[in-house]
Amino acid sequence: FPSKLVDYCQHGRPLVLWAPGEAAAVRWARAHDAALVVDSPEPAALLGAIRALAADAGRQVRLAAAARARAEREFSPERLQQTFAEGLARAIESFRA
Repeated sequence: FPSKLVDYCQHGRPLVLWAPGEAAAVRWARAHDAALVVDSPEPAALLGAIRALAADAGRQVRLAAAARARAEREFSPERLQQTFAEGLARAIESFRA
């Protein structure tokens, strides 16, 4: 559920995305190496990927850290508010011009 991505990142746990490769959440995760991505529609592929992740403590730590970093940087409430305020200011300025 992409709408929950921000919430999931805040928990600092490894993320697993099972979605088509063209999905926005998948593109985001791949760009930031922030989740285990499974883009095969086959349930067996998902199960295999989860089993492999369960056996790789180092990867779990890396993915958890990447998710937490995204929550702290990209999804921080302060940063989101600042981005919104800047966009609104630009829109007001362009309207006045």
